[in-house]
Amino acid sequence: MRVTRTNVTLAACLLVFLTLAAFFVERDSRKARQFVASRLVAALDAYASDLRARGEPLPSRIDLDSLVRSGHLQPEDAKPFEGAKVVIHADADASRPQSLLVEAWMPDGTVFGLISDGSVQQMTRERIKEYLKAQGKPNNATRE
Repeated sequence: MRVTRTNVTLAACLLVFLTLAAFFVERDSRKARQFVASRLVAALDAYASDLRARGEPLPSRIDLDSLVRSGHLQPEDAKPFEGAKVVIHADADASRPQSLLVEAWMPDGTVFGLISDGSVQQMTRERIKEYLKAQGKPNNATRE
């Protein structure tokens, strides 16, 4: 094949097109996975306000699914956690730096815990049960 200016121009245009297409596909897929923390905070605040207005106590554990079912969090806002069970510990105490703020159970059984001191720990099912027991919380794992 003879290399001409037209062939080089077409190849360059194709390369630019493919690069832009890959960029937009990657950008859109990243965008779909983004989690906006302020929406979670607003959903938790509205959820707590609604419970108080009805005279109901705030549960010590609130899972993301409950926030979606109650309409306080949109399904697309919880989509980045699809397949995982995420539980927020409303009774976490900032004066106890080792208290558990959030637990996230992955589909493979691995658990990640966000601790009040800002650290994230990977735990087994057994370890999180021990951790919760040491904090005086009910000894029941979110996922069996």
